[in-house]
Amino acid sequence: MDEDQLTEIIINTKKWFDCKVEELKRLINAPENIKIHFENDNEQTVELPKKSRKDFMAGISVALEVIGKFPVNITETNNSDDD
Repeated sequence: MDEDQLTEIIINTKKWFDCKVEELKRLINAPENIKIHFENDNEQTVELPKKSRKDFMAGISVALEVIGKFPVNITETNNSDDD
């Protein structure tokens, strides 16, 4: 695997990570009247009961804290010098 392939993998992984974090944040900020459903492998859905919503949202908040930031910093460099 060369450096360009590795860089592409890291960038794509960061995009995926950022997307998942944003999905969780949108879920936390969803209006109270939005219903939350879970789907299993058989495409059966179950609605999250209203009484469980607060605990579910707290769990997502904790998960976001644990997940934190993407563990790799990505910065662009100007490669005007060809080594």
